[in-house]
Amino acid sequence: MGKGGCAVAKQDMVSVLEKEREEKVQNQPKFYWAHDEEPHRRRKQEILNKHPSLKKYMGIDTSTKFKVAFWVAFQLLSLHVLQGAPWYTWLFCCYTLSGSINHMMTLAMHELSHNLGAKGVTPNRFLAILANLPMGIPAAASFK
Repeated sequence: MGKGGCAVAKQDMVSVLEKEREEKVQNQPKFYWAHDEEPHRRRKQEILNKHPSLKKYMGIDTSTKFKVAFWVAFQLLSLHVLQGAPWYTWLFCCYTLSGSINHMMTLAMHELSHNLGAKGVTPNRFLAILANLPMGIPAAASFK
């Protein structure tokens, strides 16, 4: 028994998971169940074999942290700027500006969940939480 007190052996856990998967396959025959390897890795290798120059575009994007900080600050500053504005100005800004920025922040959170915004897990998690702040609904951890 290791940390956490789980006495189930790894081999037993694998057999339990395989049994559950087989039950699901039998219960839902119309659903497509892929038994082959993960397709993204194979497709990535095919693309890189044809176009090796694309490798330079892969990896951490160091500008992500600046983009997240700028747009979060922009949204928070807009609260101050729009004080006392008529309701239709608020509606327009919320729908166009905040809608677009929130979508961009959702994409940033997704990239950060793959640790592509900074070196290390902790800075990526911090940036994801920062990107999530103006939205009001916690979503940064839901990608993991």
